[in-house]
Amino acid sequence: MSINIFICTVLTLAFVQPDAADQTDSGEPVGATSALRGIASEMEIRATGAALRVKANQSHESPMLVRIVEATHAGDDTTSYHIQYIGLVAGDYDLREYLERRDGSPLKMQPLPVHVRTQLSADHGTDLFSPAQAPLLTGTQYRTILIGLAVAWLSVPVSFFVVRRLRRRPVPPPPVAPPPSLADQLRPLVDSAISGSLSIAQRGRLELLMYSYWRGRLGMDGPQAEVVMQLRRDAEAGRLLRAVESWLHAHTSPTAPAEGEVASLLEPYRRAAAINDETNDGIAATGGES
Repeated sequence: MSINIFICTVLTLAFVQPDAADQTDSGEPVGATSALRGIASEMEIRATGAALRVKANQSHESPMLVRIVEATHAGDDTTSYHIQYIGLVAGDYDLREYLERRDGSPLKMQPLPVHVRTQLSADHGTDLFSPAQAPLLTGTQYRTILIGLAVAWLSVPVSFFVVRRLRRRPVPPPPVAPPPSLADQLRPLVDSAISGSLSIAQRGRLELLMYSYWRGRLGMDGPQAEVVMQLRRDAEAGRLLRAVESWLHAHTSPTAPAEGEVASLLEPYRRAAAINDETNDGIAATGGES
């Protein structure tokens, strides 16, 4: 019977490993805590004096991350602290290095040993937060590339339509009719003379237009009737007047002048602007006074 009890005691001590250590400022450590790398472990400690807190210099690059989950008053001046920690690098640590008192007083405590073990080989070289080699693309970079590809894909048809729009020939403005010329003013009077229906008023208008045009060009001056007589005798200026008179005297003739002949008579007046009727009235008044 005693042998069986001894064997059970040995097996119990071999397989049971404490996960926490009770500690006071002047107490003795019960035992070191063993934790697996990257796995959260917990520890209960008791301390007297000013309250404890975790140092603020921890980051994801620290070998050990420690935080106080709960602090409970345990009587007198003693406080029980529930501490949680994660070992990021395999090795032996003392949790006192990650604790401090709120009032800044010295932390006089027995060591809080923690052994962090790993199941990876020593040359594995992995990290808990990022691999040894950064990924080719991160989430942000991948999203940026997708947006860039979408913009590039959409820019092709947009550029095509923009270039096509710019290359499209503008619609030409509607043709503007040229201003009437002196020949346009004379043509209805000439047609009336050819048909024999030219009235006295129309004949006076024809002579007035001819007088207004040629008087300045030939340097003629004087009353309109005298200037018109001089125009009839002029080789160039009198062609149209002589032709009109011949058509009026021969209006009963069945043969009408050819269109080419009429166009030739009106050709010198096509480059001249139409004469304003107000200008004609002023010239006529001036000639009458003379």
